[in-house]
Amino acid sequence: MGKLSLEALRSLGCRDIESFIGINGYVSRTPGIRGVIKKFPEDFQVWEIIEGGLDAQKLWLDEKSMPIIGMKNLLLVMKKQDRETIKAISQLSSMFGILPSQVSACGIKDRRALTWQFISMPYTPKISGEIVLYNTWVKPVGSIDALSSKLLIRNNFWVKIREVEDASEEVIKECLEELRVRGVPNFFGYQRFGIARPITHLVGSLIVKNDTESALKLFIGATTKLEKPSIRELREYFMETSDYKYVVNKFPRQLRYERALARHMLESPDDFVGAFRRIPLRLRRLIVEAYSSYIFNRALSISLKENPNLYEPYIGDLAVRLDMYGYPTDKIYEVNNWNIEEVEKRIKSGEVAIAIPQLGYSSKLPRGPRGDAIKSVLDEESVELWDFRVKKIPEAGTAGSIRCIAIQQYQVKLEQIHSDFVDVTLSLPRGSYATALLRELMKNECSLAYIGISHDHEGD
Repeated sequence: MGKLSLEALRSLGCRDIESFIGINGYVSRTPGIRGVIKKFPEDFQVWEIIEGGLDAQKLWLDEKSMPIIGMKNLLLVMKKQDRETIKAISQLSSMFGILPSQVSACGIKDRRALTWQFISMPYTPKISGEIVLYNTWVKPVGSIDALSSKLLIRNNFWVKIREVEDASEEVIKECLEELRVRGVPNFFGYQRFGIARPITHLVGSLIVKNDTESALKLFIGATTKLEKPSIRELREYFMETSDYKYVVNKFPRQLRYERALARHMLESPDDFVGAFRRIPLRLRRLIVEAYSSYIFNRALSISLKENPNLYEPYIGDLAVRLDMYGYPTDKIYEVNNWNIEEVEKRIKSGEVAIAIPQLGYSSKLPRGPRGDAIKSVLDEESVELWDFRVKKIPEAGTAGSIRCIAIQQYQVKLEQIHSDFVDVTLSLPRGSYATALLRELMKNECSLAYIGISHDHEGD
């Protein structure tokens, strides 16, 4: 399985997490300010802006709601704190007797955060005011024909970085200037994989390779020394015994997906595919996409090592036209000897960007050094593009997509600099991660700092 292995997961320390999810290297050369984000969920605030300039946070705070004019679906704002998007949607759909698939969202938001995001669901007269769930509040704000990720323009962030070591305004501004000149690596962030238990891409690799039995057992039982000891003991016992009844009886209720998988295995032994179909389709797809995200991260890390300037095209690169919001369109062409100077000009003007695929069965690979980076990862992982059709669970397969190697049209502003904390605001196009930029500024060796945990365990 290339760099992915259960043994590596078991011995994983907080300094190993970035490498384990495919992230290596920095664009900027300035010293990091260190620090911790998400010490408290309200330290990391995220809200969506969708087409038409609709701002989820402002609509939530606005006493007036938009008129409901008979479109197919209600448009709602979901505010949540320290809660997973998929679990919140699952609970909401259960409350109103509809399927989770009938609730649409633009994307998955951070769990350990205070977030405002748009969702839609079939109209029901039962919803007339604010709905209160566990750490989740939902408010109707209007109506919409259909909500999808394509309507999402940007995610806005307000972030407090606590416990900084060197809050020098000069160093911070120098770092931001380097990023402006060279680009911010468009890595898939930690929440795509998990931090204390980064197993999503590991499970995805096994599903892509049609080893659903191992994938299921890893989903339930794989653990790291960074996970809570009480949960770690439960998982380790299962890995030793494969006792599904133990999972159902002993695993805490919040581990609902592990319990759902185990319950199915008790009802239908050896039906590993059926067990995965007990978890939401969104999650099945996310698991497979996490594996292609890992491959993207590794390929981008290799490219960074060779050339940290993400705005410099190579012959054989894929150049993609950007829409008005800085998101890739379907207009992709190869960089060659005849157009490379024009590509350089259009990169500077913000019209195009260099991109590589987030792999799927329909992906086109670039040539040149960046294409070689992807091929080297595929070879090491012993996987081919066709495998992403996912023969055993085809509904979780992915055709792939194109992704810029640098974050486009981002905005960052220093709001407050103090001796031991820094407040920043960010605005990023959909699909880009705030932690990809913040890690350049902070440069923490311990990745737990990105989920609110101070490093106090030397030797990990």
